[in-house]
Amino acid sequence: MEGALTEHDVYTLAQHYLTPTQLAAVKEAQSSGAVHDALLTNQALAQHMDFSGTPAFVVMPQTQDGDVKRVTVIPGSTTQDMLQMAIQKAKG
Repeated sequence: MEGALTEHDVYTLAQHYLTPTQLAAVKEAQSSGAVHDALLTNQALAQHMDFSGTPAFVVMPQTQDGDVKRVTVIPGSTTQDMLQMAIQKAKG
């Protein structure tokens, strides 16, 4: 199976991992435009933050105190230990 990945290919593979109800929900969401809008919003935010790929993590406090010293930005893959350190930093 060489060449471009088609929508049919994606749905054929998805059938192995999703229930028929879940698959129908995915198809409905895809056709609603809401998913497209959310992806465009996320893409714009990622570009604004200079993220050029995935994954990317932003770990920050749940409070709104504005303490940027407690924010960690990880623009790529990382380890569980690094994520735990970022979480502890965010907690203060």
